Amino acid sequence: MSYVSFHVTVRDNNGAPFTDPTALAAIKNSKQGVSRIFNKITLRSGFSVIESFVYNKEVGKFLSSANSDRRKWLRITEGLGVDNLFATGASRKFTMQICSSLFSNELAIPLPIFTGGIQVKFSIATPDEFFTTAVPRFSVDQPSLTYVAICPDPAFTLDLVRSIQSGRSAWFPLVETKTVRSPGNGTDMQTYNVAVGNYSRVESIHFTHWENGAYRLRSNDKFERYKDAGLKSWNVTDNEITNPSFNRRFTHGPRDVETFLVTHLSDTGSMFTVHDAANYPEDLANGISAFDTYRNKHFKAGLTLTSDNEVWGSGLSLVGSANPHMVIDAQYETALPNSTTTEISVNLSLLLELSGTRIDVHRVFA
Repeated sequence: MSYVSFHVTVRDNNGAPFTDPTALAAIKNSKQGVSRIFNKITLRSGFSVIESFVYNKEVGKFLSSANSDRRKWLRITEGLGVDNLFATGASRKFTMQICSSLFSNELAIPLPIFTGGIQVKFSIATPDEFFTTAVPRFSVDQPSLTYVAICPDPAFTLDLVRSIQSGRSAWFPLVETKTVRSPGNGTDMQTYNVAVGNYSRVESIHFTHWENGAYRLRSNDKFERYKDAGLKSWNVTDNEITNPSFNRRFTHGPRDVETFLVTHLSDTGSMFTVHDAANYPEDLANGISAFDTYRNKHFKAGLTLTSDNEVWGSGLSLVGSANPHMVIDAQYETALPNSTTTEISVNLSLLLELSGTRIDVHRVFA
């Protein structure tokens, strides 16, 4: 269990904190909360990169469907769902969970065997990634990392360190995300081809869309940019396996919830727990349902091939695959213009090995 804490301060062109109450009240920010501030995370041990990915984008996809209890908690700690975090002051302290596969897995991390330690580096995004109004500058100050440590018997720790130093290995599960973007081709049929490469297991594949013009407008929250783009039906093929089978296709539309169900049901593997993975804000007083929010702000379609009731590494096998590509065939209500971007994300299983002073990340394993 670990988290980072820090202060965020909004500043004017001269670098001074905002003081005018009217100016502070006018400042608007992304509803994703402060995780939107960081555009990249990199985990290192010595000179070895363990994990690196676009932080605000990947975390935003995860937070968009957080259940109501988690959403309430993150509203307090990270500002999730709040678009005026600085209305009452220019500076505010936040605490934020570190969302990475190394820090999120269920195994405790034995720090003594990481001879180079573990370095957590966050890269800060430009103001327009987080603020939807004209804030020229902001600062992230007084950062700290807090973690809960287990202190076993010293003899156990010494034996563990000696074992690794003698050439034996410790293994940790990781997940890597590959992302491909594709512009619309001016037809209502799109084929998205993702060259996965040499990996043993696919954990999931999802796709979504956004309009480039709307994306470039600062006043539009990038957290809420994901649309269904008029999707009608789709299927996905990998290693000669097509889902759904028997020449069927998953369907979708303003009054068709199959894609909504399939996408989130594959996350959990159970109709009794699917509500934990499919929670979207609604505004029924203004006629906006949770399904409308999903379609117009937080859309994603796809399949998770390792559900919550399975273990890591039990996804779709690519071992022996003659064609290491994943292909999505999608049909739309109208032609998809070049101004629409489709993003496809594939999560893949990795293994981190520590042996002596060597750190290896394995993409192919038995």
